[in-house]
Amino acid sequence: HQMRVAIRRLRSALRAFRPAADGPALRRFDTEARDLANVLGPARDWDVFLGGLGAEIAEALPEEPRIEALLRAATARRETAYANLRATLAGPGFRGLIWDAVALTETLPWRAEGDADAAERRARSLPDFAAGVIEKRWRKLTEVGPEIGELPDDEFHALRLEGKRVRYVAELFAPLWARKRGKRFLARLAEVQEAFGLANDAAVARALVAPLGAKGGGASPWAVGMAEGWALARARRARSRATGAWEELLAGEPFWSQG
Repeated sequence: HQMRVAIRRLRSALRAFRPAADGPALRRFDTEARDLANVLGPARDWDVFLGGLGAEIAEALPEEPRIEALLRAATARRETAYANLRATLAGPGFRGLIWDAVALTETLPWRAEGDADAAERRARSLPDFAAGVIEKRWRKLTEVGPEIGELPDDEFHALRLEGKRVRYVAELFAPLWARKRGKRFLARLAEVQEAFGLANDAAVARALVAPLGAKGGGASPWAVGMAEGWALARARRARSRATGAWEELLAGEPFWSQG
């Protein structure tokens, strides 16, 4: 999970600086990092399900054989995901990713691959550049307005992703401004992301368990239905919490826009 978060933060930084530092080498590295994140995803998702919603159901229905079968099937899927991940980490692609990262830090290829506009942006003060990056993402995040409680699931998921993008760049650049300003804003944004994340984990859980009820999936339709219902109830609670956190976030003043 921590590797996946690290890759997300790294890719977010690459995108944040793309107006000033871009080129084929950076784009290739970003693609390689994305591919690794895609392999990490299933292992993380099954970990979250088994350690969270799956454990809750097992505690609520102890020694229920149909739930036990569901969890065994989920554990088997997790083991498969980790086997795929281990093969990836032991393969040449991962070693190539590490060497590409080293090469980027040593050769700084964007200086040769970039255009005059990128060079001009690199010459700007970092606070000015950072404020523009954060503000652009903040506007995209907040254009949905204050009412998010009834957003369709796909739009709610998109909003969560936009919030994550704002959080990553805000955390990256916050040290450029007064600590208290950034700390208050980031605390509110973290609360929003926590609620969004809980809702998303529940939605992911529903998608994960659905195939387990099919023929050969290892679980009964009853157990899958129980898990999906449990996930739905949790998602609704998390969305209610997200609405309140969202209102508090919008009420605050972004730290990068203050004088």
